[in-house]
Amino acid sequence: MIDFANTIFFDDGQVIACLASNPWKPGHTIVCLNDASVKNLWELSLDDATHFWKIVSGAQKILREVYEAFNVPIMYWNIKQMSVHAHLIPLQSTTDDNLIEFTKEFVVTAVAREITEDDLIEIPALKRGMEHLIQGD
Repeated sequence: MIDFANTIFFDDGQVIACLASNPWKPGHTIVCLNDASVKNLWELSLDDATHFWKIVSGAQKILREVYEAFNVPIMYWNIKQMSVHAHLIPLQSTTDDNLIEFTKEFVVTAVAREITEDDLIEIPALKRGMEHLIQGD
């Protein structure tokens, strides 16, 4: 079993970005608010919401580069988890099998496997990308 701490590639105390523990495909990332008491976006101040989405969009950019993705859709919902978090999933093309499954099955059946050591290979590149992006502000 993979230690959760090894999947984190960004953590500024407010927002965490990590690889998903049950990824739909390599690079599947979850960006979450580091405050379990906040259950919905509307509970955030404008500054906190802006910061959250800044990290989401930054992670999206880095994932696209590192995984050479055609696109990295952002999915936000809090039906079961009741927390502020977004899923980012690198897609290789418009015919990507997971994209097709997502549109047909509304995500429910897409989880295919547990995260493995092989998934952690890109963590250093993801960390460097996020550090560079944040320092560029």
